[in-house]
Amino acid sequence: MASKVEFQEIAGRSVRLTNLDKVLFPDDGITKRDLVDYVVRCAEPLVAALRDRPLSMERRIDGLRGEGFFHKHRPDHFPDWIGRVEVPTSKGPMVQAVVNDAAALAVVTNFGCTTPHVPTTTVSDPHHPDQLVIDLDPSVDDLDQMRDAAYLVRDLLEDLDLPAFARWSGSRGVHVVVPLDRTADHAVVVPLGQRIAQVLEERYPALFTTAFHKVDRGDRIYVDVGRNGPGATVVASWSVRARPGAPVAMPVAWEEVDVTSPRHFTLRTAPERLGLDPWPGFEGARVDATRVL
Repeated sequence: MASKVEFQEIAGRSVRLTNLDKVLFPDDGITKRDLVDYVVRCAEPLVAALRDRPLSMERRIDGLRGEGFFHKHRPDHFPDWIGRVEVPTSKGPMVQAVVNDAAALAVVTNFGCTTPHVPTTTVSDPHHPDQLVIDLDPSVDDLDQMRDAAYLVRDLLEDLDLPAFARWSGSRGVHVVVPLDRTADHAVVVPLGQRIAQVLEERYPALFTTAFHKVDRGDRIYVDVGRNGPGATVVASWSVRARPGAPVAMPVAWEEVDVTSPRHFTLRTAPERLGLDPWPGFEGARVDATRVL
């Protein structure tokens, strides 16, 4: 069956879009058009999270009815005006897309990218992370446990004189993010994350674990700091997750942690937060990770 094609003017460009009436979230009646409309409407915070970073696309071509997979290389058929960067891999260099405006965001969404993921480094400085991400992944659905865990991570970071900002993952857990000034390279940031995870496990062994295999975690929360290494990625803020309800990975103020939850914000409700800044002072809080170890 031939694709249904239409063109939209987005950020001063004519963007070719296809099959916009395809239902991606069947229980919610959310279509590809709804997803494209969302990313264009929320382009300002989404592009801010993606700009100048190699894009890894979590694709759901047939929505929640189909299989999801990761797609990293930049397709040759993408318009020339979509950025590109050559990234080293164990199999040789790979060209990835770089999303720097709303039009590019619409193109990758049309390509089937439901959830964009990016590294903690930028194209201009691929060796010095500008954030450290502590991903708390629960083993059981216990919101009170997750909230307690997030606060304990914040308290530990404060003890280390490190700023901490919270982001609901849009799935099951929470990301605690430390803004870095890019003085430290991966050789410093990765061990720092590992040490933070170890201290959490040592102090609160009934709550936290660093066990990689789920069978070894029991009811504990996995402290995942693997998002901080070379080649690793994390879901971008304001991204829609491939889950029923179309939840969104949303930065939140600490006072919101007690009144919201990992899937509280959705494709339909997240735009209500446009213009709000749940992370005031994030840029000014950047720290040098080398002084911690």
